[in-house]
Amino acid sequence: MADAPLRDPNPEPGGAHADPALRPEIARARTIARLPLNAIRAFTAAARLGGMAAAASELGLTPGAVSQQVKTLEDRLGLKLFEREARGVRLTAVGADLADAAHQALDGMAHAYERALARTAPGILTVGVAPSFASLWLAPRIGGFLKAQPDLAVRLDSQRHHVDLARGEADIALRWGRGDWRGLVVLPLGPEPLTPVAAPALAAALRARIDFGPACLLDQVRLHFAELDDWGCWFRAAGVAMPEVIAAGPGGPVFSESTAVIEAAEAGQGIAIGRPSLTADAIAAGRLVQLFPDIRADDGWGYYLVATEVGLRRPAVAAFRDWLMAEIAKMPR
Repeated sequence: MADAPLRDPNPEPGGAHADPALRPEIARARTIARLPLNAIRAFTAAARLGGMAAAASELGLTPGAVSQQVKTLEDRLGLKLFEREARGVRLTAVGADLADAAHQALDGMAHAYERALARTAPGILTVGVAPSFASLWLAPRIGGFLKAQPDLAVRLDSQRHHVDLARGEADIALRWGRGDWRGLVVLPLGPEPLTPVAAPALAAALRARIDFGPACLLDQVRLHFAELDDWGCWFRAAGVAMPEVIAAGPGGPVFSESTAVIEAAEAGQGIAIGRPSLTADAIAAGRLVQLFPDIRADDGWGYYLVATEVGLRRPAVAAFRDWLMAEIAKMPR
């Protein structure tokens, strides 16, 4: 009797002994296992945003790191995905094809991931929020949202630096700035006109002056938020020329948090420049008074709701957005 043919006791999947019908599927699985996913993610971001710098900002990397990831992918493929030009980069034909496929694949994965998160119970919604907005506006109102969403827990991450939404550090954010965050959905929370506010006793004393008017604030203790020239902006809107000695210095204490500015004003320590989101409740409660409500200035800064497109598809995130915008609409401006 002829000897039986020798068999490999540990055949490699997809090798010569694999079921022929499974070979394409096994080969594809091997390709997936070898995919440089970080490089593909960086390449897709650069292709979608039109450059390495914009992709770096979205991914929280340096432009050099994004360029290196893209080069790694090009080296793996042996093909150029971008043409480097004086004003940036341009996708090659093969790069455009890969970018389109990669975007669809990553978007599909993100959809599935968000659907899985939405099924988690109890749900936890993490909101990145500027400290002043958290304490002066959001904290007094968040109970209304929780009452409407009893199965949802909310975590407020109050930090001065921006949470990285692309990396999942928060589900949604309320940011202070000018709204120039590329690669994200950015919704303004309404105008934030500047106007001086003071404690009732101080406001009454000022209004009793014969010379009561915008210029009389030049000789008062003015409270300042360190990051902005809010007083200079308001004086210019009021048509008041600031003497050089006043323009050169703050003329009052400077605070690194706008919450402290408002608290000092409520305590009668000076006059602050107020914004609706930070002073509306204090004005409604009678703790602060607007000195010149008809004279307002706009310095281009404000609060914004910020999220990823994928994040906004989560029911919890969409519910928070809808609740927030409805509450904002109730605010007097």
